[in-house]
Amino acid sequence: MIGALLVSLAVSSGPGIAQAATPTQPRTQQDDGHETADRYLEIVGNLRNTMTRNGNGQAQPVADTPGVGRVMQQPNWQIIGIGALGGLDQNAVQLVIDPNDLYVRGIYVRARNVLYAYTHDGHTTGEVYIPQDVQNSIDPDLRRVPLSFSERYRDVFGIELGATPLRNAVRYIAEFNGRTLDDLQESFEHVIMPIAEGARFGIFAGRIAQAMRGGQQTFHLDATRAGDTWVEYLIHNWTALSDRIRQAAQNDPRAEGTEFTQRRTFENTQHGHTFRYFLSYLDIARRIATLKPPPRRKGRVGIAPVPRDGEPRIGPPPGASNDNEKCRPDGMPRTPGVDTPYCLAYTGEGREWMGKTHDRRVIGYFAGWRTGKDGSPAYRPQNVPWGQITHLNYAFAHVTNNKLAVGDQDVENIRLLNEQKAEHPRVKTLISVGGWSQTRGLYTLVTGSDAQSKIDTFADSAAEFIRQNHFNGVDIDFEYPTSLENTGNPEDWPVSNPVRGELMAGYGKLMKTLREKLDRASAADGTYYLLSSAVSSSGYLVRGMENHDPAKYQDYVDVMAYDFHGTWNGYVGPNAPLYDDGKDTELADAGVYSTKEYGGIGYFNTDWAFKHFRGALQAGRINIGIPYYTRGWSDVSGGNQGMWGTSKMPDQSQCPAGTGSGPGAPPGTRPCGEGARGIDNIWHDTTNAGGELPAGTNPMWHAKNLEANIEPNYGSQVGLDPERNASDRLTGNYARHWDDTTKTSWLWNEQKKTFLSTTDTQAVDAVADYVTRSGAGGVMIWELAGDYSCPATPTAENPCGMGYTMTSRLDEKLGHAGDYGNSRAAGSTAQLPARTANLEVDLVDYPAGSAKLYPLEPKVRLTNNTGKAIGGGAELSFDIPTSTSPLVKDGNWQGSDTPDGLWRLTPGHTGPNAGTGLKGDFHRVTTKIEYCQVIPAGKSINIPIKYYLPITGPANATLTTSGGTYGLASDNRRGAEDAGEVADTGCNAPDWDAAKAYDPATQSHEDVTVKYNGHYWRAKWWTQNNAPGTGPDADHEPWKDLGPTS
Repeated sequence: MIGALLVSLAVSSGPGIAQAATPTQPRTQQDDGHETADRYLEIVGNLRNTMTRNGNGQAQPVADTPGVGRVMQQPNWQIIGIGALGGLDQNAVQLVIDPNDLYVRGIYVRARNVLYAYTHDGHTTGEVYIPQDVQNSIDPDLRRVPLSFSERYRDVFGIELGATPLRNAVRYIAEFNGRTLDDLQESFEHVIMPIAEGARFGIFAGRIAQAMRGGQQTFHLDATRAGDTWVEYLIHNWTALSDRIRQAAQNDPRAEGTEFTQRRTFENTQHGHTFRYFLSYLDIARRIATLKPPPRRKGRVGIAPVPRDGEPRIGPPPGASNDNEKCRPDGMPRTPGVDTPYCLAYTGEGREWMGKTHDRRVIGYFAGWRTGKDGSPAYRPQNVPWGQITHLNYAFAHVTNNKLAVGDQDVENIRLLNEQKAEHPRVKTLISVGGWSQTRGLYTLVTGSDAQSKIDTFADSAAEFIRQNHFNGVDIDFEYPTSLENTGNPEDWPVSNPVRGELMAGYGKLMKTLREKLDRASAADGTYYLLSSAVSSSGYLVRGMENHDPAKYQDYVDVMAYDFHGTWNGYVGPNAPLYDDGKDTELADAGVYSTKEYGGIGYFNTDWAFKHFRGALQAGRINIGIPYYTRGWSDVSGGNQGMWGTSKMPDQSQCPAGTGSGPGAPPGTRPCGEGARGIDNIWHDTTNAGGELPAGTNPMWHAKNLEANIEPNYGSQVGLDPERNASDRLTGNYARHWDDTTKTSWLWNEQKKTFLSTTDTQAVDAVADYVTRSGAGGVMIWELAGDYSCPATPTAENPCGMGYTMTSRLDEKLGHAGDYGNSRAAGSTAQLPARTANLEVDLVDYPAGSAKLYPLEPKVRLTNNTGKAIGGGAELSFDIPTSTSPLVKDGNWQGSDTPDGLWRLTPGHTGPNAGTGLKGDFHRVTTKIEYCQVIPAGKSINIPIKYYLPITGPANATLTTSGGTYGLASDNRRGAEDAGEVADTGCNAPDWDAAKAYDPATQSHEDVTVKYNGHYWRAKWWTQNNAPGTGPDADHEPWKDLGPTS
């Protein structure tokens, strides 16, 4: 519980609550709204007159009140006062209010020295119920204390209620008076609450509204004006406004008989006391506003007001029906035996519904550790731009005892998160599990002989967690389930390296199990729970992640399209390039550009990563990650203003763990770079010894101050000590540069030879345009706290701070970007048939370990689930993404570009991808199953294939037999028809004849194919009187075994 304070709850034996309208007039929703507002004001309004006063007339802190202070031992609670409560002095009751969001948190009974926890339903009425054992001491009319409008009243007034507008109003007054928010938080929260809420509730009479519109400045007192505009008017017009309101209120019919003094009596007309509260607080606010501002405190990062939410709630998805199959996303596997309620979250076209003004996803990660308790800049749930995002991922939960678990600080964060979400129910929240520092538990969860049992336990706990904590789904951030050794967090290597070969299989079990458990929970709860993941974009890392088949179980994947370059090596380059430019020094040194089989394709860029995942998912189920942070090197040599230069830490033994010659680094590791430090690295991690990990990592709000060449006054808050540490000082000049090929920006400091890769609105615009053109689902942000807001001219005393510049830009560009791509087949040259046979095609048997992944050599497995054997001679075709070069080879190393190759390929892209990106989405790959290579019912055949860059898929598969062309059930296409049995003429091979000579060089496949001992066989070379299967071994056997005859 953060920052709680006590506010006395007035207990009256008289009619302290405004009465309903007379029986002759029907009670309206507006009447109920007025009453709610009055009760709210009544509770808070008593604060001023009921505080205990000391001899100087000042509020006496509760800690100084005998018998009271000891109950509140939590150090974070702020209790500003306690007062006498009429005839209940021996059993006084106070509300515990949290000033962070102005919600009541509990009930304190002074005489008993007991604090009672509150109970509320944050999703409906937001009401607080007083515990039963204290109800007898409280007037019945005050037992239920409404804190906000019920849901049914919100649309009537067309207004937004809750913590966000109030906090913005408080912040505005504080800043206007030259004070920090903390300076005036307690006072202004209680001043602004009735004022701002009064305006929003619309409780003032028309004459008062007219009075407020008087004078030179026009002011409209209605629900369409933001709270800060209302407060701004009050700030500039204290005296005149008070006089106008007093005069207008005295002339208002509803105020007849009311004395406009600060005396609290409740026997007058319905709204009389409301005006008195208002005038009383105007008086308080006017006196506070005229106080001499204290000296401005330095060393604090500012944060901009949260933007307005123009669509806090949405209706049901368009085109939704009772037939959930019509809403199922294309390619999403069905959970057997469950009618998953897709239509609660997806439209009739299988697109996720996010509202009329949010065509594409804007997913923000919220870092739970930025609480500010350690003095660092805080970013709390009330700072989230709820109106500009569609989803929020809470980072991070972890795995403990095979269950989803969170830390102590997360409990409070999640509570605050849900209170904000109640004001913005359109936004979907997901609990994210893992991350760089908390993935360790996932390695042990998905491996071992008992992996499925452990996964079941975890999935059950995840479903229960999101139910109890009101999340909309689960996000898995597994870094990384790759078979490549020595990847991911070096601290995890002792756990991860021994199980590398099991990780992708275990990851697949995890995602399949989560999907099925969440689908069952969705059907039971009458909602729809999302499943997503953060996935690597690196062409190096995904090489060990097979074909990423588990992506199909997820509603979408968030591609971490950043960290393409960093100080783990000395190759200086952009953090998040949209395209390759053919100059990447890391790829060049690895021979990627010059090796023929790679086709000149650069794979450290966003376009490559997006196309890579197109084999697994339609464009709309892929979101592109955007970093709100920098990466950077110092002591850079070469390159263009540092770009594509090199940097090497002089003493490689001091490299971070796992890099260079640092702790745990394997032999042959490339030298680490000299990471930027000090003022160029304020978001740094720490070494095991507790020191600064140099990596040039900064939030973009700090990078913008470096770009402005100022030393911001918040240095001490972010750990800088320029008087003692030279690296913490502003040295040299930073110049911003832009590369229009990679679509990236960076800062270059010539004096320090420092390169900082940045992301600002120009890069965000490029990504948003790419998302729109490509049909991608949207964007993902790591992390929201890195966004910036800058004054027209940043200065040391008025620097850039936390804000919403980039997120607002994304919302503007993607909110009406049009429908995202909802078909896996979009971009394919295949004409997919309506009929689908119960067949599956997949890539299997990937070798594990770095040495076995160049090239990649899995097998194409075709599985027959039709219930009837399929004869040979069928043609199998499927798409693979253009993330690999247009070259595949068979088991004999014969390429698709040679006459003898088993595979044929129609390219979707040829040549390098520098500057333009990969032009098409798919290559079309085809092979013909050998004559009489029968696939019995329930059996599979494996066909070797080799390719050179990582792919996902296969996708959009077809099988052509003598009976026609069929789609494959494994694609899970929307709207496809079940073909039933596959029409096929089968195989007519004769029995082997010892007297006959078989010669494939001169005879057809049919003439050299025979049946013997329950199998079909094809002659590999000339043979006679050699019984099939009797050779010394497979290599010296003249017959190739084509498989069983049935």
